[in-house]
Amino acid sequence: MSRLTKLLKSKMVKEGIKQAQKHALPVIKKELAKRKGSFKK
Repeated sequence: MSRLTKLLKSKMVKEGIKQAQKHALPVIKKELAKRKGSFKK
């Protein structure tokens, strides 16, 4: 059981990181754009 749970957890973590990166990229780009805009002001 422990081996299976460890494997499942590692898989979930890897998938979660992938999903987080997908969601984070546009957010980071938006933040950078906002900062650039604030610097221009």
